Amino acid sequence: MSETNAPPPSDPALKAAKIAVFILSALIILALIVLVVGAAMKLAKPRVPAVPAATVTDSVFMLPMGARVLEMQAQPGRLVLHLRTTDGEEIDIVDTVDGRLVSRIKAVQ
Repeated sequence: MSETNAPPPSDPALKAAKIAVFILSALIILALIVLVVGAAMKLAKPRVPAVPAATVTDSVFMLPMGARVLEMQAQPGRLVLHLRTTDGEEIDIVDTVDGRLVSRIKAVQ
């Protein structure tokens, strides 16, 4: 007679191990499916063309006649100018990508 050390088929630890293996296998398969679908969606997305260089048009910011720059600060994508004009002081915020005026704040006198 040969003896084996295999647990009896009704052992609760064996059932729990089989359930854990089944659940973890299903999660691995699900993760692989999500990975493949995500990669396919990323590859299928239309590519956005590069932003064309700004052309000189009427929308490009120009300093008012006789204005002096008192202070200049650079922010991501913006240039903040503190100006003194013939009308008083103002702050102009300019987009650095296309050169257009984003906002103008004038001091009230």
